[in-house]
Amino acid sequence: MLPYSVKLVWMISSTIGTVCSWPVLYGLAKSINTWWIPVTYGSACTILVLLFDIGAIWKMNPSEFPPSFCLTQVVGTNLTVFVLMGICVAYNVATIRCALWPEYGKVGLQWDNTYLILLVALPISSTALQMGLANKFGALEQIGFDNTFCDITEPLWPKLLGWGGLPMIYTLASFVFTAFAVMRLQIMLEVHNKLWHDMSNQVEFAPRPPTDRKDVTRAQTLHPDALAEREAMRRGLLSLSLDYVRAGDIEMKTVGPSSSSRAASLSPYGSTENMTNEGSERTVFTSPTPLPPLIPPPKLLPVDGDVSMYGTAPVARTAALPPPPTSLLAEIWRLLLFQAAFITIGTLLTVSTLYSLSGHRRPREFGSDHIAVIGAAWGPVFVFGHVPSIRKRLMFWK
Repeated sequence: MLPYSVKLVWMISSTIGTVCSWPVLYGLAKSINTWWIPVTYGSACTILVLLFDIGAIWKMNPSEFPPSFCLTQVVGTNLTVFVLMGICVAYNVATIRCALWPEYGKVGLQWDNTYLILLVALPISSTALQMGLANKFGALEQIGFDNTFCDITEPLWPKLLGWGGLPMIYTLASFVFTAFAVMRLQIMLEVHNKLWHDMSNQVEFAPRPPTDRKDVTRAQTLHPDALAEREAMRRGLLSLSLDYVRAGDIEMKTVGPSSSSRAASLSPYGSTENMTNEGSERTVFTSPTPLPPLIPPPKLLPVDGDVSMYGTAPVARTAALPPPPTSLLAEIWRLLLFQAAFITIGTLLTVSTLYSLSGHRRPREFGSDHIAVIGAAWGPVFVFGHVPSIRKRLMFWK
């Protein structure tokens, strides 16, 4: 017979784990901006542990439980365990879906009516089927069996339709989906690496070679028009002083410095100015045709080759994005940790039942399902308690 002290330690461990999980679940809800996942998990876990704690009134001896409470404990345990498994599957699917298909990023982890299948339909169907078969074959008898809570006894196979067998299907399906997601994410990471390297290896302007000062002087002497054009391009505006436009032949007039008040903006179709550095007078050629409407100066486009005549060369383009990660594990290790915890708990829930059925043994007094309950109670603390955003919210005094 299992000592009462062992039962008490198991109950206290599960209760403390549930209490410690609520602050972590609160921080998780604030971090993911979704409340239904943490609240549903915390509520189901609290009800499950509370059903076990109430059994302490009868020293957790199921043979002494009132029949009504024993029936409530069997039904409540199966329902809450399935809700816990369902909410973990829903969180896993929603997280991976957002990572693989960005169009779901707008929805994120918000509620979807399809989750009713995991959280309502399957728990109720499983519980109804298990209880119907257990009642038909008299598998709810607790006298002569030592356990910490009321459960399916003999025959044990109806428990496979409840939390003694179906959680294994949950874990297998979730494992397959996660393996598929990891392969897809690995392919996406390789594509991102290739794109980033392509961006970082874009063609850049070569450094401008040093220019001989004699060549510059010669260029200024031989090409005054080019120098004038360069100065105009730097300022973005080329001003002309126009006196008048007269029909007939093209006339030429000398404009003095006192006529600057009649300056007009340059039109690329109207006139051309020959600018010199000597004296204060400028020669202006006027056209007999009317000037078209003013248009903004065209934007300067980068050019290939020698750009020394146009001032400073354009700045070379380089990738401004940080380099992508080289390892997928470094980016999704939290998701894999959650998946590992989920698979471990789901497996522990079923190992004891499968072990007893395989050897035609009686239900174990303290089996892997008891350890799974402790794992479910402490799961949020171990999986999410180390996340920086959650830990920051928990340390509110800092």
